[in-house]
Amino acid sequence: MGQADLESTLAHAYIERDGKKWAWGIPVILPVTDAEAATCQPGETAALVFEGHVFGKVEITEVYDWDKKAFIKGAYGTDRTAHPGAALWTEDPRTKLVAGTISLVPFEDERPFKKRVMGPKQTRALIAERGWEQTIAFQTRNPLHRAHQELTFRAARECEANLFIHPVVGMTKPGDIDHFTRVRCYEHVLEQYPEQTTTLSLLNLAMRMAGPREALWHAIIRKNYGCTHFIVGRDHAGRETRHGD
Repeated sequence: MGQADLESTLAHAYIERDGKKWAWGIPVILPVTDAEAATCQPGETAALVFEGHVFGKVEITEVYDWDKKAFIKGAYGTDRTAHPGAALWTEDPRTKLVAGTISLVPFEDERPFKKRVMGPKQTRALIAERGWEQTIAFQTRNPLHRAHQELTFRAARECEANLFIHPVVGMTKPGDIDHFTRVRCYEHVLEQYPEQTTTLSLLNLAMRMAGPREALWHAIIRKNYGCTHFIVGRDHAGRETRHGD
């Protein structure tokens, strides 16, 4: 995001395109250090590297200062440095943000459970193949329990929809169960759902613990995956550091 989009998202939870306002809850940022920023000039292209693998590139349009206090207050609605999202950035040495157009490059997906990961195009194709007219998505960062199973059953029945269980397996918050254990739990519970009405896919996304803003963001993501409905849970992506979901 460029500075104008960042400030609009933080202040109003929307971005503007072609004179229209589009809801957007969580800023998408690319932080860099001062030294890295000195090598990033508008008009140039930089590689995006994660754990030694180049997975994309960014055509740089803007490099600007990062007001972390304003970012934390706007994104998380708190001044508390104990908030897991706030703590993540206050301890980060990067002070600049790079904006630009990102594109992927071919790379070998070496993530665990990669066979359980579907992108938006794959998910939309699966929905079309199965003839699902209504698809309801369920977001979770914790293992599914009996209440989750009941509420997803009821939601699907009330909406006359099929179910897309879409848990996040990126970074969550201290104290959460690791995603290796969680995925095995999801796969086990999946056996309790009718096979042709439910599918499971993993979303490699870091939780922000940003409350209502993140609920909006999660809904937009699932809309892009082809879902027509989205379940917003109690204290969805809650800001507090207590356990629970």
